[in-house]
Amino acid sequence: MSTTRLINHPGVQISEKDLSEYAVTSTGSTFLVMGYSDGGEEYDPVQPTTIGEFVTSFGEPTNEAERYFYYAVKNILSNNGSVVAAKLPYNNVIADNYRLLVYQ
Repeated sequence: MSTTRLINHPGVQISEKDLSEYAVTSTGSTFLVMGYSDGGEEYDPVQPTTIGEFVTSFGEPTNEAERYFYYAVKNILSNNGSVVAAKLPYNNVIADNYRLLVYQ
């Protein structure tokens, strides 16, 4: 890692570091990805090895939340990482146990 420049000023020190030499890789890492989907069991972890297995388990994405889940898993799998994916429910009954009271 090379340091390109160092700026010193009374009370301020800025160091710039060149991190372009490092490759972003997820090889050898396992990621837990939880998201929304139409298919699959809620909170049931699945470990897909291909994006096709993921689509078989959880279905094709139809909205933004489902696309976020799909592309997060797709990115990890395309970078040789392993994924444990679980579906979050759209109707979260746990959230019904908490209330917010605002007094004016």
